Amino acid sequence: MNINFKDVFVHMGASLLMMAVLLALPHQIGITLTVVAFWYGWELAQRITKDPESRGVLYWFNFLRWGDQSKAEFVAPAMVAILVLIIYVIITV
Repeated sequence: MNINFKDVFVHMGASLLMMAVLLALPHQIGITLTVVAFWYGWELAQRITKDPESRGVLYWFNFLRWGDQSKAEFVAPAMVAILVLIIYVIITV
């Protein structure tokens, strides 16, 4: 498995920054789902644009077809967003 951790950490930091800004707004669960969906869409778009065979959205929508780097760049920020939500809920309860 060959993963560029610098990109993964940059994605995690961006996710953390997005959550810090968006959690000031109401509807924390919706905001978290939006952040997770954003990262999925971001990585999906990268797979589609980098595909020399132009297989399209339906082919690349399957997460299992992504490479290890792409999976890590989606899962890590998504986990950060969910973790921030859990911490936020615990603190505010």
